[in-house]
Amino acid sequence: MLRINRRGQSALEYAVLLAVIVAALVAMQVYVKRAASGRLKESADDLGSQYDARHTDVDETTMTTAEVHEATGTDGTTVQETIDQRTKRWVAVTTGDVDQTDWP
Repeated sequence: MLRINRRGQSALEYAVLLAVIVAALVAMQVYVKRAASGRLKESADDLGSQYDARHTDVDETTMTTAEVHEATGTDGTTVQETIDQRTKRWVAVTTGDVDQTDWP
């Protein structure tokens, strides 16, 4: 009879230990969430300013060069021939800070 009580006592001790561990984890949940949120914000701050369409300036420059040969026929017609044409394009995008945005 004494042996049955010891088994029950061991099971009860394990149940109480498990309940204490679960209660500790539930109590720590707030702090774990706060820490994760803080790390996420820190990572976002390290990335720099974020994109906002209302505070974005685009400066686009295009340069086209061409080599054109022109010939005039005996009947007075002019013929133009493009030998080499190259186009270069530069785009500079400047974004403003999200903190400057006036949210509706």
